[in-house]
Amino acid sequence: MNRFLFSILFVLAIVSACSKTGPSSFADEIIGQWEGIKGECYENGKLVETELMEESISLTFASNGNYFIEADGSIEDSGTFVVSDSYLTLVSKRSGGAHDTTILKIQTLDRKELILVEPKGEKEYWTYFSRVR
Repeated sequence: MNRFLFSILFVLAIVSACSKTGPSSFADEIIGQWEGIKGECYENGKLVETELMEESISLTFASNGNYFIEADGSIEDSGTFVVSDSYLTLVSKRSGGAHDTTILKIQTLDRKELILVEPKGEKEYWTYFSRVR
């Protein structure tokens, strides 16, 4: 679990084959609050680990282009986001003016489910979210 939590927080500081709504509506569809459900790690295309989220992790995407990550009720990270085609670009604001940029693949995005994929070499980390509101 710690690896997935770290991955989410790092990637945002840090997915089902097709979307029901299609990439053209991803920018509008992502707006809202999403609750983390589970993470999966694939190595060379094979599932090697699945873990349910033990901590409450939520992502909030606002219509003004800002995002926030909360873990167990406190904000862990924030910044700006852009959706382009099937990709989500996050720019995390760090203290001291530094920025981290992360690009994630949107594997699935519809009214109920968001699945984000983070490639890291031969591994891919899939994080599953459900819409809260």
